[in-house]
Amino acid sequence: MNAFVRSSLQRLVQAASPRKHKELIRECKAVLEELEKIQTEFTEQLVTDESAGSATPTTDAPAAQALRDSSGPPCVPRDIAGDVVCKPLLLACETNSVKLQDIALACLQRLIERGFLKGKAGTKDGVPLLDGVVDSVCKCSESDESLELAVIKTLLTAVTSTELQVHGECLLQAVRTCYNVYLASKNEIHQSTAKASLTQMCNVVFQRMEATSPEAGPLTAADLVEPAEVSPSVSQYVQGYVTRVLDDIEGAFATSAPPPSPGTRMDAVFVSALDHDEEDELHDLADIGDDVHMEGISEAEQEEKDWQVVSTPVTEVLEGRTASCDTADEDTKTGRRLSQEQRDAYLVFRSLCKLSMKQLPQGPSEQYSLRGKVLALELLKILLDNCGPVFRTSEKFIGAIKQYLCLSLLKNCASAVQNVFQLSCSIFVTLITKFRMSLKAEIGVFFPTILLRLLETVGAATFQQKSIVIRSLQRLCDDEQVLVDLFVNYDCDLDSSNLFERLVNGLLKAVHGVPESGLTAAQEQALRVDAMNCLSKCLTSLKRWIYKDQNPVHVSTRIPSSDDLRGDDNGESSEATMVDQAKKYKSEFEEGVALFNKKPKKGLNFLISKGMLEEDPVRIAEFLKTSPGLDKTTIGDYIGEREELALKVMHAYVDSLDFAGMVFDDAIRHFLLGFRLPGEAQKIDRLMEKFAERFCKCNPSVFKTADTAYVLGYSVIMLNTDAHNPMVKNKMKKEEFLRNNRGIDAEGRDLPQEVLEGIYDRITQNEIKMKDGGLPGDGAAKTPLKAGALSSMSMDSLMSLIPTRRRVSHIDTSEEAIRDTQQAVKEQGSRVSAFQSAVEIASVKPMLDVVWPPMLAAFTVPLEQSHDPDLIQLCLTGMSDVVHIACRMGMDTLRDAFMSAIVNFTNLNQGSEISEKNELAIKVMFAIAETDGNYMQDNWTQILKCVSRLDSLSLASNAVSDATLFAVKEISEQKDSGRFRRFTMGLSRSLDGLRNTSKPATEGPLPPPQVSEDSFVVLSRFEIEEQTSRLFFNSASLDSQAIVEFVKCLCDVSLEELRSPKAPRVFSLQKIVEISAFNMNRVRIVWSRIWNKLGDYFIQVGCHGSLPVAMYAIDSLRQLAMKFLERDELANFSFQNDFLKPFVIVMRRSKSLEIRELIVRCVSQMILARVTNIKSGWKSMFMVFTCAATDENHAIVKLTFETIEKIVREYFQHITETDTSTFTDCVNCLIAFTNSPLNSDVSLNAIAFLRFCALKLAEGSIGELSEGNDGQEGDQENGAKPKPKKQEIVETSSTQLFTDSELHVYFWFPLLAGLSELTFDARPEIRKSSLEVLFDILRFHGHLFTTSFWDCVFDSVLFRIFDHVRSESLHDGRPLKGKDIDAWLYDTCTHCLQLVVDLIIKFYTALRPELVGRFLALLVSFIQRPHESLASMGVAALVRFLANGAPMLTEKGWLDVLGYVDEAVVATLPNLRIIVAEEPDAQGEDEAASESGGTVAPEDAAEDSEKSPGLDVEGAEAGDDENEQMDRHDEIEKVSIQQRIQEAQISMSIQLLLVQAVSEFYGQHCSLMTSKRLETLLSILSKIIDHATHINRNTRMRAELASKGAMPPLEDPPLLRLEVEGMQVYLAVLQDTCNAEWPSGENAQWLDSVEQRMFQLCREIIVSYVLSQQENADGKMDSVQRRELAARTPLLVSVLKTMQALDESLFRKHVKDFYPLLSDMIKSEVTLPEVQLALSNLFGSKIGPLLVGKA
Repeated sequence: MNAFVRSSLQRLVQAASPRKHKELIRECKAVLEELEKIQTEFTEQLVTDESAGSATPTTDAPAAQALRDSSGPPCVPRDIAGDVVCKPLLLACETNSVKLQDIALACLQRLIERGFLKGKAGTKDGVPLLDGVVDSVCKCSESDESLELAVIKTLLTAVTSTELQVHGECLLQAVRTCYNVYLASKNEIHQSTAKASLTQMCNVVFQRMEATSPEAGPLTAADLVEPAEVSPSVSQYVQGYVTRVLDDIEGAFATSAPPPSPGTRMDAVFVSALDHDEEDELHDLADIGDDVHMEGISEAEQEEKDWQVVSTPVTEVLEGRTASCDTADEDTKTGRRLSQEQRDAYLVFRSLCKLSMKQLPQGPSEQYSLRGKVLALELLKILLDNCGPVFRTSEKFIGAIKQYLCLSLLKNCASAVQNVFQLSCSIFVTLITKFRMSLKAEIGVFFPTILLRLLETVGAATFQQKSIVIRSLQRLCDDEQVLVDLFVNYDCDLDSSNLFERLVNGLLKAVHGVPESGLTAAQEQALRVDAMNCLSKCLTSLKRWIYKDQNPVHVSTRIPSSDDLRGDDNGESSEATMVDQAKKYKSEFEEGVALFNKKPKKGLNFLISKGMLEEDPVRIAEFLKTSPGLDKTTIGDYIGEREELALKVMHAYVDSLDFAGMVFDDAIRHFLLGFRLPGEAQKIDRLMEKFAERFCKCNPSVFKTADTAYVLGYSVIMLNTDAHNPMVKNKMKKEEFLRNNRGIDAEGRDLPQEVLEGIYDRITQNEIKMKDGGLPGDGAAKTPLKAGALSSMSMDSLMSLIPTRRRVSHIDTSEEAIRDTQQAVKEQGSRVSAFQSAVEIASVKPMLDVVWPPMLAAFTVPLEQSHDPDLIQLCLTGMSDVVHIACRMGMDTLRDAFMSAIVNFTNLNQGSEISEKNELAIKVMFAIAETDGNYMQDNWTQILKCVSRLDSLSLASNAVSDATLFAVKEISEQKDSGRFRRFTMGLSRSLDGLRNTSKPATEGPLPPPQVSEDSFVVLSRFEIEEQTSRLFFNSASLDSQAIVEFVKCLCDVSLEELRSPKAPRVFSLQKIVEISAFNMNRVRIVWSRIWNKLGDYFIQVGCHGSLPVAMYAIDSLRQLAMKFLERDELANFSFQNDFLKPFVIVMRRSKSLEIRELIVRCVSQMILARVTNIKSGWKSMFMVFTCAATDENHAIVKLTFETIEKIVREYFQHITETDTSTFTDCVNCLIAFTNSPLNSDVSLNAIAFLRFCALKLAEGSIGELSEGNDGQEGDQENGAKPKPKKQEIVETSSTQLFTDSELHVYFWFPLLAGLSELTFDARPEIRKSSLEVLFDILRFHGHLFTTSFWDCVFDSVLFRIFDHVRSESLHDGRPLKGKDIDAWLYDTCTHCLQLVVDLIIKFYTALRPELVGRFLALLVSFIQRPHESLASMGVAALVRFLANGAPMLTEKGWLDVLGYVDEAVVATLPNLRIIVAEEPDAQGEDEAASESGGTVAPEDAAEDSEKSPGLDVEGAEAGDDENEQMDRHDEIEKVSIQQRIQEAQISMSIQLLLVQAVSEFYGQHCSLMTSKRLETLLSILSKIIDHATHINRNTRMRAELASKGAMPPLEDPPLLRLEVEGMQVYLAVLQDTCNAEWPSGENAQWLDSVEQRMFQLCREIIVSYVLSQQENADGKMDSVQRRELAARTPLLVSVLKTMQALDESLFRKHVKDFYPLLSDMIKSEVTLPEVQLALSNLFGSKIGPLLVGKA
């Protein structure tokens, strides 16, 4: 360094002129001498040290402190360089010699570079010498162009040095110098170097400020040079030059990363400073001319002012701000004083902002100013792109952005210069991406102004500007956080514009491509593609947003739906919920505002109904003042109305205004800010009247009365209109205005002239204008879309959702417009809330809700009209992204709409022509199905239809059709037993070969659809089979809900394919089989839901009208079933049963014999192949066999029974292996075979198998059947249900007992009830066999039944056999008719009653007495029936029961039995009065019954009531002949009498049977009779005798009977036989009772009564006989009398014999009563011989010995 300084000074001396530069030479020599002196001292010190053995100089040596070289050798000390060396160098810089300046600059640069110049420059505490150094270096740039590089190099070294700290004014001076060099230099290299150095300086300044931030990184010179402006050689030179400067600086980047190596190419200019989009933008910058000279700058003074450190207050630059950021050294946010580095950065940033907003002058200096503006904008762009956290968070810099940069953007956003406009857009985008948290209000105002304005309006920009805007928006759309933040903070904010919605709609307009003048077709297409690309990036960003919180490698299948994103249960709402609510609120509010602008009253009512506005005048007035979007004219019209509410609102509105301290015309201006005066005079009058009142109230001293203000206000408005209306030619003069307002004050006085003149002047100079509502750049208000209206929209309706583009001029950048914008920002800032950074993924849902309808239109139109593959691909990609987002967010309507559009554009549903864009749509459809299959729901239907159609086209291209399958002949002609196997094998081969064949069908297939060559090429290129196979194979990866929806839709598509009667297709049917196999291993519950859909499908297809289709479906179902049965099934599951149910239903529904036979064979095959795996499937299989058992085809029945026979004989143990309930299914199946009318042998064999099943059941081979114990029966008797106990068997003597538990009843009763039903079979052999098997089962296994179980058996099985007997119709719809009924009655029913009686007797002890009583009641009901055969059967059964069961009866049992007999007797007493009654009614019948000693049976009365009204009333009324009516009536009456006579005869027969029955069982069990039993028996006989005697002795009734023609059908007397036989039995019982030896304890009184009754009966019989003899004493008896006498004779003989058999004592006791009667009998001449004989014996054996003894 010592040599370099000495050499530089020597060169200065040599180059200086001795005359001009004396002082310079003198100073140089002085420094050289001093340096030589120091060097000599230092050398001597070195020699001394070496001689002393020390290689290092001492600290006291002056030379050691003076000179030292950085590489080791000594040099000039640094402290001397400032005092000594700098002075001659500065003098050299002040000269006008270029050579001297060049030497001085080089030396200064080396001194700074080596760190010999230390300290601060440009600060109050800095070194003045250093300030002079910087100033001198900067001034050198004005000397000659050749010095520019040296100046740049020196300044760059100084600014970037760490030893010399350049701040404040010096820093700005250095930056300004480089800035001027860039602008003024003619050398391209100098310009590029200056720009690079300037950028590096700014970067270093901001990096020093961000020293604590790790985000900041240095920019290289290569990053700052524009590749489009310089050649490669220039770029390499500048790169090497600047990099060498930076490399030589010690510690220049001590706090940052090192600069790049010199070898870095200039092509990488904007890699670190700008993004790739900006690289594209800056390539388009126009070349800048180099003819501009610094001397010709017309705005030099203004430029100098822009670079000053201290500036005027901010209010001079931007009105409306409250504080100046220029003079403040404190950060208003942190409260701390700014550091020097922060102040430097602020000054540089502010200066650049001021330079960027300079107006471009007209003339030669325009290019110079333009270059400066562009450079300032570029530097601002670079600084903002690389800003650190200090810059982004400091309130100082945020304020600078708001005050300076935003103003610059506002002035430059309408620039016609492409570079300026491009950089302005880019800077604004950077502000949005990095500073949006602090610039909410500014972004809300500038975003529409700068970016959206050009997209929303027609003719507002050139192609280049629109292209720049769209590419700028692409940067925003690439950042998902920015998009969501825009929506959350603006679209959901009531006080902000809908930025996101307007952004999307603007892009949609560009895509829509409204024709504009000045744009070529290529340019319009390019804009469409760019806009579509931007939309696609927007959707891609939203797609990324929903995954922002997830690991991109491990993304879950489902994103939480909107329901999952709700707030917690504690009441706190999530961000997504609040955003959604805020957007809905804003949409409704906008709807109300739009309605208000059309019809104010309706708009207010709407807002009030929604709760957004209170029905209060003050609130409504506040709403009209503050709400954005309201039409000012509409407001004026509304508040001018005379209605009560409108008047109150107007008063509240005006009262809210404060006019205090305002001059009159300013008050009017303020008054008219919020609305426009209406056109109606009355409305204006009301408004001005209220204004005058309010103004006087606020300013009571201005006018004495409000009338003055009222009149003056009108005058001011008229003046404003007159002065500023161009239609008014003759303007009002001041004198006229004064004259018009003369005498308007109170009491006719004038207002002060100066007041009126001031008003006139201000009004004429400044028009009263109403400010437009809304923010600058806002478009027209849109009418919100009502919910639910989207589903019915057509494409034209969707296109109308894109707002109309307005044709406007460029934005107004005048000072007034800028002030308005600033005021809007200020107002917006006062209203908007704090900026919220969105975090929840569900915020995407409301974003798409507001934009998807027009977005759908924008995507679909290009797809229909365009053939540009890039545009089509972008459209499809965007639609795919929308579908993906909609699926994840649960937006079904949106998903369905876009999926429908994609499917439509595949063109697969419209025709067979497939173009390349259709191919792209098909690929997108497959991609969506693969990635979002879990969310497709019903959209699977249209996707699968397309897949089916695609397959059909593929087959058609190969000349193949599904008709090949259906060209085979019917198989129904095959009759051999092996046809099923051959058919299924052939069918499988046909199906397997169908898809692989390439030859057309030879027998009747339909011609394949025609496919064009272009479509054939597309189809051949598209791997159809691979795509479709992957689609169906991936069904296994669908979630549990999606697979069910997929299967459902596939089934629907298949049904539609098969619906065609001529050309059914089986593609989807085959795929159903495939996916069933793919998904069969899913969890059981999911598979069950799948099979619910598949089962219904196979049922429909199995019943298809086409036999081949149906058979194919059944065979497919068989294959699936065989595969499914390979899986084991645990107990108590029903998956197999559910799987096989389609076989059952098709078996029931199909009318095809072939299908039913195929099902039987399929099931049989499954049993033979999978019998060990069948568990719950047995149930469905038996149901199939049960259906087959009722088939009308004999072969099917026989085939099925063969399988059943094999199952029962060989596989019975498998039936109940895991599920014992299948036993009942087997029983039901066998019972169905027993009812088959086609083959009696099958029925008999089935009955035999039922016996086998009962045996297995009784043996306990059907698993754990017992659920209770004996103790449960008591509980059951009390009404309690038994509690099942698993694994517990009730045993008695090691034998299982069966109770009435549900389990036991479930197993036994189908079997027993089935056999019971067979007793009504029309075939006698079946009835006999079933009856035998039924009662054999009960007899053989009845000992295992408990009492409760027996109750169930009788109630549900045995008694039900006789239900139809007790009903009025014997057959009751059964197949028994005519002779079959008689056969059933005389054979089956009789036999059945006998078996039941035997069963009761056998198990009497196990049965409840109540059950026996019910059986006896059944017999009584038989006896009561007006059917002699039934009655005889009932009596016979009763006698059989008493005959065999009497010994087991208890006293109560006897009495119960006799009670039932008594009931039968009373119910069957013959009622002859109904024969002689004309019109018997209920009362008459009762009287007749009481008279006859009997009652009328209810059945008889009912039957009579049905038969008597047999008269055809209508026929009688239709007849005209009265005689004919009478004859008809007589005929009907005759029929009715005959029926009554017949019924009476049946009753007589039944009574005789009962008498005989009583006689019979008394004769058999008289020894078992007790007094109570005998008394009951005698009472029964007495009722019969009394009734018969009463009828026989009623001569009047007998006469009436004879008159009615009842004789001879009835005997006369009618009940003579009954009376006689009854008396005989009665007499026999009395005689036996009297003659019997009773125990001593028996009641003697009762025996006496019996004795008395016997003798009384004997007396009545003898008296009756004697009286009859006396009546016929003349010997003239008619036939009736003779018959009666003959009938009574045996009875009399019995009486005489009874008396003869009495013991002596008893006879003696009563002989005195009978002797006179006996004597009268002897006197009679008509006594019959047998009577005489009996009488003779009586006298001989009893009376004779008695008389002899007395004698």
